Amino acid sequence: MADLKAKRLEAIDWQNLIEEVENLGKSDKRELESSLTTLFEHLLKLCYTNYVQDFRGWKGTIIRERRDLQKLIAQSPSLKSYWKEILASCYQEAIKSLEEDKDYDRFTFPPECPFPTDPDQVVK
Repeated sequence: MADLKAKRLEAIDWQNLIEEVENLGKSDKRELESSLTTLFEHLLKLCYTNYVQDFRGWKGTIIRERRDLQKLIAQSPSLKSYWKEILASCYQEAIKSLEEDKDYDRFTFPPECPFPTDPDQVVK
């Protein structure tokens, strides 16, 4: 890092630097996928089940996930385009997770995402 800051380009291990930058992007993408899937799971529970006693906890999770997504997008604005690529698969993963859970397998969830899909709307 010191060589980069000092602009000693000939001393930089370019291959290592490239790998580090790529890994940072992958980590952000995994975090986005995980948070978006969790958000959808809890929105589906809140809107399509009748476990009223759990609503408060789900709302808390929804608030935290939205806040985390907002921070992630603010730190890495390029994730907005990736968001659009993964939105449908994250929603399907959330449905799959709920359908595999015996507490939720009796409920019917919409096959298409009924929630706002624009990142700016979702994180509000």
